[in-house]
Amino acid sequence: MKKHGALPTDLLQYKEQFRRYADFKHFPVEGLRNISHFMGITPVTGVNIINNVLRITGKQIPVNAPVVRVIAKRLMVRELNMYFRRIRNYDVMYSFDNLMEFSDEEIDKLCFNRGIDIDNQDRKGKIDDLKLWLSISNQRNVPHSLLLYARIQEFTNDQFRVDDEENEDKILRRVSYIWFCFDIFLLNFRTFQTHTIWKR
Repeated sequence: MKKHGALPTDLLQYKEQFRRYADFKHFPVEGLRNISHFMGITPVTGVNIINNVLRITGKQIPVNAPVVRVIAKRLMVRELNMYFRRIRNYDVMYSFDNLMEFSDEEIDKLCFNRGIDIDNQDRKGKIDDLKLWLSISNQRNVPHSLLLYARIQEFTNDQFRVDDEENEDKILRRVSYIWFCFDIFLLNFRTFQTHTIWKR
């Protein structure tokens, strides 16, 4: 998956492995929360409202607490699956539209909802990323996690391009965030990678 010149669409050959080993239900609570943030949504953990009230006292109920973790995981898995199903239903319609006719605001909204960078690329770059997303999203039997992984992989490739005007601190902060996002999957793919190597 990390071969030189590989495209996100190359991941489609692994969709069965993604379905078996990388379903959202296999991810820990922390990973699910990070995925939710990457996609721009606030995860429902079951203790959100309670923690908002407790914030006044300076105390919080951790989502990885033994009993809370089970409830929070089920809620976040359900929320992520619903979110991906909803936007992928829209993807079917957008595949018949001419994205060049969309306004900048509409393009930004579509990109943001799909984890596509809207701050560091021009309109053409955003539309190209949207087309790439649609080309994977509208394939049959593609797991949500494969689509997300393709987006994160493309995001990291884009973010590792360094501008001449960037200083060292800005680059380090950006790269730290990249690895934070990438770890969402790397920490959960040992079984998937082992299975893939074994098949070869």
